Amino acid sequence: MIDQYFNRFRYKLGEMKNPQEYVEKYGEAYEFVLKDEVHRRYYEGNNRIIYRLLGTGELYLYYGENFSYETYIVEGDFKIYSIIQPEKFALVHREFNVKGKLELRTIGIGGYLNVKHDINLFQNASADDRGIGFTKSDQLAYYASNLNHLESNTKSYSHYRGIVNDQSYIRLDGMINISKNATQSESFLDQHIMLLQDSANAFAFPALKIENNMVKASHSATISKLPEEMLFYLETRGISRKESIGMLIGGFINKVMDVDEKTYDIISQYIN
Repeated sequence: MIDQYFNRFRYKLGEMKNPQEYVEKYGEAYEFVLKDEVHRRYYEGNNRIIYRLLGTGELYLYYGENFSYETYIVEGDFKIYSIIQPEKFALVHREFNVKGKLELRTIGIGGYLNVKHDINLFQNASADDRGIGFTKSDQLAYYASNLNHLESNTKSYSHYRGIVNDQSYIRLDGMINISKNATQSESFLDQHIMLLQDSANAFAFPALKIENNMVKASHSATISKLPEEMLFYLETRGISRKESIGMLIGGFINKVMDVDEKTYDIISQYIN
């Protein structure tokens, strides 16, 4: 599936072997130190970015068509909200070195997406990584959330959901990696995908690697179709099938994160 994804934009890479090599040669380099308050950024093109996050704050990121490799040093308490909505494709790979508290909320809408989070947790750190992906037509999307517990007393939670329509495809990968030094740590991983058509495809792959027994860890994954009995029930109450599907999708995504009205309108327009 990953090869299929890269083939969609291989023409752009030219003589480069992969997107990372391409960004190293042609990308723009940025470095930011953000402290407290609310910050907003919009990215297109090819980017190499380093963030240092201090204090308590929020960061809103919006992505169009791009290759982006990002490194975050989280020393405070930060929430990062991302919307990735490319016209064609987007690749967003992020490494988080967390020494404080991190909350991630990521929404991917359409296009050909490759989104990867490598989250490294140090002493007493915590991370909450949640995402929703939407595909239709023949689109492909890949999401990976890797939770790496490197030191003791760390906590993490990853919860991703996918909505797959038409002949499109979503893959969710997740890894809990608890080192021998990460005693008294907790980590939980959830992956759930809803198929809107029989022709839609999906794959979920949660995994655990635990090197000591003084931890708590678990994972779950499901791939399901629209519940016809619930659709029938709603239609018998005078609700149209289109509205019923919208209600079920709304309930499905609200279990992973709260979506504001503006973002929900964007999602509704895309689905419809």
